[in-house]
Amino acid sequence: MKKNTSKLLLILLFVGVNTYSQTTWDGSESTNWDTAANWSTNSAPDFGYSGIITIPNVTNDPIINGTNIYITANLEIAADVVLTLNNGAIIQQIGGIISNSGSVILNSGSQIKTDGTASGNYTYNRNLATYCRRFKNFWQQYCFSYLYDQR
Repeated sequence: MKKNTSKLLLILLFVGVNTYSQTTWDGSESTNWDTAANWSTNSAPDFGYSGIITIPNVTNDPIINGTNIYITANLEIAADVVLTLNNGAIIQQIGGIISNSGSVILNSGSQIKTDGTASGNYTYNRNLATYCRRFKNFWQQYCFSYLYDQR
């Protein structure tokens, strides 16, 4: 009996260590990542979330505004989904995989950091500022543009 109990305990321990919770974006309320009602678990994944995050193709694609999200498992983005990170938003993934079959848009000042692997289409939009100056002895105005990042 003791031998069977040990085997059962070992199996349960193995299964317990290798299972993750999962939350799925449904976008039922809005496009705001932080709105709890937009998630299957009624809680937005944020600092230290260790489950699998799935974003399927639904009407409202998620937008992250200035939130720092630290995840330790997989982020799965389905085809035809656009995940947008606005200024100040950061996704930091520690381990795991970002599997992006859709598109991720990083607006100026946002970041994705990972020590795992990331795949898919990523677009980084930066601000373009214009500076103009009229010189004292010239009737023409000279303008030039330069890139800057709002961080």
